[in-house]
Parts: sequence; C-alpha cells; structure tokens
Amino acid sequence: DFSKVGDYKIKAWIQSVGDTRRQNDTMIQIVGQKNTVIASFPYFQDFEGISDTLLFNQSYSNLTDIPEWDYQKTSTGRLVNLHDASFSPSGQKSLTVDSYLDNNPSKNILYLNIDLDQQKDSLVYLDYKFFQRDNLAGDSLFIKVGEKEDWIFLNDLFNPGNIFGNNLFYQRINLSEILFNKGKKFSSHNVIKFSFNNFRPTASISTSGGYTIDDIHIYRGYSDLSIKKIDVPSIQCIYQNGMPLDIPVKVIIKNNSPILIPANEVNVSVK
Repeated sequence: DFSKVGDYKIKAWIQSVGDTRRQNDTMIQIVGQKNTVIASFPYFQDFEGISDTLLFNQSYSNLTDIPEWDYQKTSTGRLVNLHDASFSPSGQKSLTVDSYLDNNPSKNILYLNIDLDQQKDSLVYLDYKFFQRDNLAGDSLFIKVGEKEDWIFLNDLFNPGNIFGNNLFYQRINLSEILFNKGKKFSSHNVIKFSFNNFRPTASISTSGGYTIDDIHIYRGYSDLSIKKIDVPSIQCIYQNGMPLDIPVKVIIKNNSPILIPANEVNVSVK
C-alpha cells in the first residue's frame, strides 16, 4: 500500500541452501510517494529559472524547480538541462530528453499537471517550441482531464518528420476544441503528456538524438475568427479579346471561439 505520502523502503532477499556468497542476496529500494503539484492557469514556462545542473536518469516526480512536472523513463532515457543557448529554442535554458547510450532505444515521458477547472467554457490554447534530432516515429503529445480518464491525442511531435535541428514552434493548439470533439471538459487536474522515443544522446543543436522543449504556454483565447482558405481557381482561361472572365472567390472562415459569432457581424473584404 503506497497510498500515503512519504518514503517507503522495499527490501527483497533470497535464500538458497549451499549459497556461498550471501552478500548479493539482498536489495533495498527507496520509493517516495509525493503529493502532485498542480500548476495554475494561465501557465508559461521557459525553464530559465531551473538549475544549471538539472539531470535525471531515473523516473522522478515533482522535478526540481518545476514541481508541476513529472518524469518517467525506460532503459537509458535521460532528462537534462543543457545550459547553453545553442541547444535552446529561446533563451539559455530548456529541457532535453535523449538516450545516454548511443543506439540504445529508450522512452522518455514528461507530464505537466495543471488546473483548468475554471476554463470549462473558455477557449484554451497551447503553444510550445522544440528541437527535434531523433528520427523515431510515435513521438506524440496527449492530454487527459482526470487521473482515471483516457489519454486524448493532441499532436504528432514527429510531424513533419526528418527535420532535425530546426527550431519548430507550434502555436494555438486548440485544447478546448479537441476536448469538445471527444465529449470531454477540463477539470481541476489535467495532465499534458510529452511522449518521446529516443535512441541516441544529444551531441549538438542538430546532430545525434534527443528532443528539446521550451516556452510552454497555456492561455485563454477570446473571440477570434481566422481565414482558413481562399477558394479560387489557380488557373483561369480568358476571353479571346483579352478581357478576363468573372472569377468567383470564396473565403472560408473558421470560428476559433467557444461562442457563436453571427454571420452578419463579420465583414469580409477581397481585393
């Protein structure tokens, strides 16, 4: 039973008749059970305030200096702050996950815990920046709105794929719309999961393996319309006298807001 907060000592041992080396028959493992730290809304984290020596090569909850984050790994996974602007999408610091042994597959998962209970009827966006160096598919971003809820897919971190060392910036991932389409709403404990597959250590800004994330921003959107598409033929024949035909132009508009915006309140201009 690990239900209470505190440190637990797990001791395992073996006995065998005729065992001549008893010194390797016992192992003790310490397991710490902590209360989850939940970030408030709105949320922005650029990791500039974390320790220069932040390094985890084992799973850990309540990360140092950023306790709203948890880390889980398999095999030779590693989480590190490479204190160097050349590794960071912006500023001096960021979080990098990789495999500390070359050509050794591992899994790295980062969890961000955040309270969005008051945003059930609001428009909530997620932005983040990252560098991609590994080339394993399956790296993805998820959200769930409760401990017993299922994970909901948000974004493919490998997309567009095979673009290594580029500073990629994903903006305005519409969390509200994604949850609405799944019949879900925000809660007091939502978890955003960054899931990475790694098999090489990070060597430079663009070589070897690893992913670097930075500038995590979760914020409220307001009344917002965007132009999704201008629908017009790219090639149009003209009359023999040189006068162009009348060309129909259709502007497709998307309502990014959680509220209805009447069409008679929208002015569309084309020139």
